[in-house]
Amino acid sequence: MAEEAEQGGERTEDPSQRRLQEARERGQVPRSRELMTFAAMIGGSVALAATSSESAAKMSQLMRRFMSIDAHQLDDTQSMFTALREASMLALSALLPIFGALVAIVVLAGIAIGVGISAPLP
Repeated sequence: MAEEAEQGGERTEDPSQRRLQEARERGQVPRSRELMTFAAMIGGSVALAATSSESAAKMSQLMRRFMSIDAHQLDDTQSMFTALREASMLALSALLPIFGALVAIVVLAGIAIGVGISAPLP
């Protein structure tokens, strides 16, 4: 039975405060993948809802502006590269706030998990 406990089997008692502290010092702290997923989903939804009207307006402008081609643009190949660059920048400016908020939320959730676990237990 002692061998089973040493090999990671079922344990009948909670770890002592000393063992918990040693595990924290070695960096062995539990991580919650579900919390990170939850934070990303909720944060992304909030960021999308907060910026949806602005993003929709920019994407609508993008479609109206770049889905029609003038005849003189077909003669100049450089105008197509310019149009592609402008369309890319407009699409990026529409999507960057959502992606930026999502990255910030995931980073903050990771920091919060680490800080919350490494805090001393009561």
